[in-house]
Amino acid sequence: GRIADGVGRRTALVGVAAPLFLGSVLCGFANNVWFMLLGRLLAGVGIGASSNLVPMYIAEVSPAQLRGTLGSLNQLMICVGILVAVVAGVPLVSDPNHWHNMFLFAAIPGLMQGVLMTVVPESPGWLRRQGKVAEAAAAETALWGAPDPSGGGDDKDDKDEKKVSTAELFAPANRKAVTIGTGLFFLQQMSGVNAVVYFSSAMFVAAGVQSAVAASVAVCATNVVATVLSGQALDRLGRKPLLTGSFIGMGISCLVISYAMA
Repeated sequence: GRIADGVGRRTALVGVAAPLFLGSVLCGFANNVWFMLLGRLLAGVGIGASSNLVPMYIAEVSPAQLRGTLGSLNQLMICVGILVAVVAGVPLVSDPNHWHNMFLFAAIPGLMQGVLMTVVPESPGWLRRQGKVAEAAAAETALWGAPDPSGGGDDKDDKDEKKVSTAELFAPANRKAVTIGTGLFFLQQMSGVNAVVYFSSAMFVAAGVQSAVAASVAVCATNVVATVLSGQALDRLGRKPLLTGSFIGMGISCLVISYAMA
């Protein structure tokens, strides 16, 4: 966050592409555990930074009327990426050395991020906060087209947004919103979905499933379908009912898995 505030969202995303690319390449050519650990460390730094920067950039370059949709697409593409990664691992069943190729495949998205982020506009909001008003206007035009001459409907950028300190973020007036937001993210990560996705093959093997990799592909495909359906139902059913139902469903699923694996 601080780096992105200093150098800009686009530059930061170009920069974090380097550890993503180098980490995957190191893992792909690793011939001992230390090279593998170094590669995983670099890739972890890259994905951790990207997980923070990508939603920030999307929110700041999206028109208000599309901000929610484009934010949902980010989560959908994460699910699609997980599915593609699992499908890429299918040849492991017949070729144990295929893991080298899998890591090299993973270097491609990092390279694409580093190259393609150099040709997209910088966040207009960040430019404006740096006092670069003319550049911000040019970025807005590149992103959303020429401004309305009437001056109406200018909700594309929060021009009055200001930087706040960490102390202000946790001020009594903001404490409830911050607690709810961070609490939801924490509960989402701790709900068990990561364990199911990351260790699904081992779990299916332990359960006696004949084709554990194919079953893992089915799990990830279900994840993609559920993400699409929830996006469609978001405005119809509302955020809170969907969150409540999904947490309850995840809790029941974890109990069922625990019982089945006992």
